[in-house]
Amino acid sequence: MRRQLLIAASCLMLMGAEGGGCVLSGPVYGWGENDQGQLGRGDTSFGSSRPARVGDITGVVQVSASHVYGHGLALTKDGEVYGWGRNDYGQAGNNTSGEPRLIAGLEDIVAIDAGGLHSMALDESGRVWMWGDNRGGVLGIGSTASAIRTPALVAGLIGIRAISAGQYNSVAVRADGTVIEWGSRVVAGGGSAVSTTPVVVPGLTEVASVSGGAYHNLALKTDGSVWAWGYNGDFALGVPSIELATTTPVRVSGVSSVSRIAASWADSFAVTESGSLYAWGRNQMGEHGDGSFDEPHDTPRRVPTISGVRDVSAAGIHVLAVNHAGHVYAWGFNYHGELGDGVGLPNNVWPPPAHELIPRRVYLPVHALSISAGTGFSLASGMTPLVNLIKEQEPVLWIHGYEGSGCSGINLQSKWRAAIEHFRDQGWTAPHYVVSYYECDEPWLDTDMNVSTIDLNGGEPDKCAHDEYHASGHIDDTECTTLRAHTTQTKIDHLAYHLAWELYGRFTRQGKRVRIMAHSMGGLIARSALLQVEKGNPSFPPSLSVSAVGTFGTPHEGGNFAAFCNFLPCVTQVEQMKPGDGFLNDLGDRLPSSARIGGTRWWLYGSEDDNMVPLGSAVGPAGGGTVEYESGQAIEHDDLFDVPETAEDYTCRVNGGDWRDDCPDPMRYAASVTLQQ
Repeated sequence: MRRQLLIAASCLMLMGAEGGGCVLSGPVYGWGENDQGQLGRGDTSFGSSRPARVGDITGVVQVSASHVYGHGLALTKDGEVYGWGRNDYGQAGNNTSGEPRLIAGLEDIVAIDAGGLHSMALDESGRVWMWGDNRGGVLGIGSTASAIRTPALVAGLIGIRAISAGQYNSVAVRADGTVIEWGSRVVAGGGSAVSTTPVVVPGLTEVASVSGGAYHNLALKTDGSVWAWGYNGDFALGVPSIELATTTPVRVSGVSSVSRIAASWADSFAVTESGSLYAWGRNQMGEHGDGSFDEPHDTPRRVPTISGVRDVSAAGIHVLAVNHAGHVYAWGFNYHGELGDGVGLPNNVWPPPAHELIPRRVYLPVHALSISAGTGFSLASGMTPLVNLIKEQEPVLWIHGYEGSGCSGINLQSKWRAAIEHFRDQGWTAPHYVVSYYECDEPWLDTDMNVSTIDLNGGEPDKCAHDEYHASGHIDDTECTTLRAHTTQTKIDHLAYHLAWELYGRFTRQGKRVRIMAHSMGGLIARSALLQVEKGNPSFPPSLSVSAVGTFGTPHEGGNFAAFCNFLPCVTQVEQMKPGDGFLNDLGDRLPSSARIGGTRWWLYGSEDDNMVPLGSAVGPAGGGTVEYESGQAIEHDDLFDVPETAEDYTCRVNGGDWRDDCPDPMRYAASVTLQQ
């Protein structure tokens, strides 16, 4: 049962709660050094700077590459473990073939990890299995006796829920959230001590996961905080005040709301819930991904050129990361081709080329489920793309806001190109539709990007009702002709009428769901459409299938720009966005939902720097998630839908919680939310 829960959790993490047809297993690919047979080809000849298939194993849900000495492990969806590569101590499961072979004696396994010269596995009942070299007592068998070539249980360990094999030690999380470790442990002053049986790490409770490096360890607590202990000579602990080492874990400041951690040779990494990646420590060969090398960072710094990160792996001096789309990125040392960029080997270039010091895509024929960076080589397992990870990925509609200048038109490509490119880069490659509703909006058609325009001015809606919703918004008030030219004098609820029928005819009636991203007044159009359908207004469609809506700077409770309407005449749309207007009052104080297929999830984004729409108005209605950006960060009204070229950290709070300083810009945040839900 535990294995099934782990697989289900992975499905939610990778594809969101609605990932129908979820396939969470596949083949293994490897690249980099092969001097120990770590690429699983059955030989120890030349390596590969491009990903290549590792043996013929399939159904793999997790891979693990050894920290230093060249063996690999793979866990299948059936709870079986395969090993390959260096095997002089039995660390690959007593396999001498050079190709992946099933490791006998292991059943119902839910997690694996390859250390330096040893391996470990966790089974469904919470027991820990160890095999390989035992120097330093790393196998936890009560002695430093010679290697164990077949898996053996660590006596007395039950109810374990997470494991990690460091280079010279082993770490585990117990059912009560405390942590134990054994093997060679760093002690105060920088020396080491041997523990041949598990000992409790002092001061740690409520721990969710751990990661063992070469000489330091990380722990992730359930509250999203990161704790570190061990050697700090290279600032791997992220606490500058510790000169050499500590056996008592210390909290790493400067990073919070963390979901994943990784400890390597002398570096540390953390992924936040919002998809930001942080690094600290040695940075010998550019592991921190900011273009620098041989420049230690004593506290966490954000890796600036990558976002939407789901997981990270590091062991030696290169790093792998995977985003929510299953795309893998690599950076750091590339002597053996471990970055997977196709460069000829050996790649002995000094100083390192600038392009190796920032994350770059590794092109795999699969969407990655699991990644693992070993010293000199890399592994990834994944699934063959099935319509981009989801059985049928949902289209996204992009709705612009009010435009009062000139002909009242928007260049839809200029408006939305950066946002849609980012969504596509993160894996959302389903059709994107930009919505046109002003008579002078400039449509956008791009077959390469799968973008087209839905024009609320042309063609007939699925139903053309001759009532106030149809008649009140047209320049030519003829009876349901093809002329439907809309201006700033067109009522917002009239635009909602046309949007609703377009959604119904194109998607809902065809059994398809959609997602909506809307800026400013565009959010009111979407909200009004869903509300009228929810209320059963006979002029609107009988139902809509909208799974998610994101609004950016939408004046849900009115905008500052409409205040002058109390003294001067305003166009209809501005009048309707005046605080206290009847249109806004009719929307109520909660967000509407689709009547079909699980309802509608709302995310509302606002900024204290928005001088057009007060923050309270942008995130005011009940029933949705909220992301608020603090003042002084230059996120103004039009910046809410922009995607800066360089990812930066912003201060925000989510769902009214505490302010945090690790938030991406609003549109990057929205992409991360969309891909996870």
